[in-house]
Amino acid sequence: KVNQKFIFLIQHMEGQAKKALQVFPSNKKGYILALNRLKYMFGQRSQISQAYISKLTRGKTISNDDDKALMEYYYTISDCVVTLNQLNYVYDRHSTDVLRKAIRRLPSKLHNRWAEYCFQIRKFKEPSLTDLESWLQERILASNEGYLPAKQELKKRVNTGSEEKWVGKSSFIKPTCILCEENH
Repeated sequence: KVNQKFIFLIQHMEGQAKKALQVFPSNKKGYILALNRLKYMFGQRSQISQAYISKLTRGKTISNDDDKALMEYYYTISDCVVTLNQLNYVYDRHSTDVLRKAIRRLPSKLHNRWAEYCFQIRKFKEPSLTDLESWLQERILASNEGYLPAKQELKKRVNTGSEEKWVGKSSFIKPTCILCEENH
C-alpha cells in the first residue's frame, strides 16, 4: 500500500519536486524520505503564505462585466484563506494591507458595496480576508440567482459583403415599458 502511495506521489509531481523524489526507492522507507525531502525543500511556511498572498494581491483589476474572472478571483481568495488558516498565519489573514490590495483587484462596481459591508462589520470588529471571502461568495451566488432575468440572445443583421447574416450576442434584455414600449 505504501508502494502505491509513493507511485501516486511521484505521478503528481513535476519539475524540481519530481527530480527531488526520483532517487528514492518505492518502499516505505523511500516514501518517508521523499515526504521529508519535499517538506524540507518546498515546505517553508512563510514562502507558501507569501506565494498565496502574492497570487491574491498581484494581477490586473477584474473588469465589471467579467463574471468568470470574478469567480476565479473568489477561488483565489478562498484558497489563500484556507492556506493561511492551515498554516496558522492569523496575522496575514487579518492584515489590512493584504485586504486593501485584494480589494483593489475587485471590479469597480463592487467597491462601494464592499465599503458599505465594511461599515457594518466595523461595529463589531475589523474586516479580514475571511470577511471578504464570505462577502464575495454571497455576491457570486446572488449573481447566479434563479429569479434574475435570463440571459437571452439578441440578434442583429450584419452585412458580410456578399450576404447578410444574423449574429447573436448574449446580454440581459431589459423589459419593455408597459406605458411607452421603450426599454428603460
